[in-house]
Amino acid sequence: MCNRVGKAINCGTEMPPSNDHLHEAIRFLLRFPAKGDRDLVILKGHLLIEEQLHKFVNEKLANPSALSDRFTFHHYLCLARAVTTDLTMDWIWDGASRLNALRNLIAHSVEPKDVQQKIDDFVALVGQNQTSPLSAELVDEVGQFPAAIMSLHASLSARAVPFTTGLRIG
Repeated sequence: MCNRVGKAINCGTEMPPSNDHLHEAIRFLLRFPAKGDRDLVILKGHLLIEEQLHKFVNEKLANPSALSDRFTFHHYLCLARAVTTDLTMDWIWDGASRLNALRNLIAHSVEPKDVQQKIDDFVALVGQNQTSPLSAELVDEVGQFPAAIMSLHASLSARAVPFTTGLRIG
């Protein structure tokens, strides 16, 4: 997802892609305005991460339909942390939390302050926690911030969508 179509997909995820993972990657690429206005990148990136957060939590719960429709991004993030036993995912929750703070900052202020510093902090967090560095070509093409959102999405998506081989037994 982090490289151009036709090249190796590498966003720091370690799980091999299934059809569901490829579908999620393509869906993300079609909806994410990587070269768009900063605020639009934040808003769309936040929505796409929120979808994966919902999928992750719903996959872990026995009865996800019991959750209130009034659950916010923050509620889902707290649930995700609570049901996660893999401590290597902490950076994903931290990154999602920082992106949520950015979204709230631009959504609730006409002239938000310190946006660039918060973006830089988000990019640094994602960059420090990847199993492999972001593609230099991707960063050159879309910039560090959109590339970091792509990477966070890929890392969460790889864990939110159950891995399937497509093979049926029985």
